[in-house]
Amino acid sequence: MREITLVNRHTTERLVLRAADDGTDRVFLRGSLEPGRPGPPPHVHLRSDERGRVLAGTAGVRVGRATSTHGPGSTLLLPKGIPHAWWNAGDDLLEMEAEVDAAGAFIPFLAGIFELANASPTGRPSLPRLARLLRAHRHEYRLAVPAVVDRVLFPILARLA
Repeated sequence: MREITLVNRHTTERLVLRAADDGTDRVFLRGSLEPGRPGPPPHVHLRSDERGRVLAGTAGVRVGRATSTHGPGSTLLLPKGIPHAWWNAGDDLLEMEAEVDAAGAFIPFLAGIFELANASPTGRPSLPRLARLLRAHRHEYRLAVPAVVDRVLFPILARLA
């Protein structure tokens, strides 16, 4: 069983990720985020569904164009192919757990994202380095950006990294 803890020093997001030990391509995660803090930017999992549950606090969630809030005990489905994002929408610590199926390179991808955010003085990753990471994982994960950015600008920026 492989476990890794990631902490974003700018947003306080904390994730503990564990690969399934039963031979399936699943990742389990448990995360927390301080009140009023943003989670990840809108993004898309191309091959994997993410199912989660709010353990404490209030999660703000956007799936496609629909935005909602969810309290303790609520379950969430973030389906593959649909842009989604989440954040702490309450006044208390948000704690969630989730399972990602067909996870592929989920752990190394998130580790790369956290590394880039933490290396930046502002929390905004260097665009060329972010583009290189996104290009390396383009068959599994994307930021929810216009197609021209994903297909034209990111490949150019990736070459600069």
